[in-house]
Amino acid sequence: MSEETEPQGDDPVGPGLDRSRVDDSVYQPFQPGPMVWGIDKDGLPSPKLEGALPHAPPLLPENFVCIADTREFVIRDRWGDVVGRFGPEMVQRSGGGAYFVTLEEAIARGVPWVEVARRLDWRRRRVRVEPLRPQCRFLAQQMTDFQDETDHVMLERLCTARRDDERFFVGLRDTELYACELREPRDFLTEARIERFNDTKIKLGRERKESAGEGAFDVDKALDEAETTAREGLTANSIFSDRR
Repeated sequence: MSEETEPQGDDPVGPGLDRSRVDDSVYQPFQPGPMVWGIDKDGLPSPKLEGALPHAPPLLPENFVCIADTREFVIRDRWGDVVGRFGPEMVQRSGGGAYFVTLEEAIARGVPWVEVARRLDWRRRRVRVEPLRPQCRFLAQQMTDFQDETDHVMLERLCTARRDDERFFVGLRDTELYACELREPRDFLTEARIERFNDTKIKLGRERKESAGEGAFDVDKALDEAETTAREGLTANSIFSDRR
């Protein structure tokens, strides 16, 4: 039997060695309440299901920016600009997980020699490349079996840059993540979605403020009035006034 443990530093409070399994993220949210019954067309009682069951969103590089976008591989210069592009069919992977193309392919694609030399393995004549969008280093993925269902597996995805109220990593299962400024390395192409969203909200906010007219709250005017009032009060009544 496990006992509740005291938190140590950033460690979450929870059971000891027999704490939650990875697949508890699937089972724990299912907390069925009392079954609602109704009368069917045939006059017999039948369970009444409210609404439709949700479907998990499709996993795509476009709607889940945590994963790598391997539809294209690139070489970037020191400024982050792409100086070489390669299709997946041209790319191989080393035993250590690094992506590479042959030296001949890199030269044929017109990659500047200084960038080739920075990534070149002379002995094997190969040049290191990277996915168009590398995987975020804060994404942690674990593949495990289901409890009592050894013929099936599940993949748990976690964001290790964030924690929930119980100090556990935030789960990303069945989640669409369109843009994230916590990504490392950052992806400015998808971050542009955040900028567009904010620009739209700012435009709508200005329209609301203009339509409100004189009734709208002016923070700068309010601060000016407060400073004036405080200044006059100090001059007239305060021990800090200039009167001797």
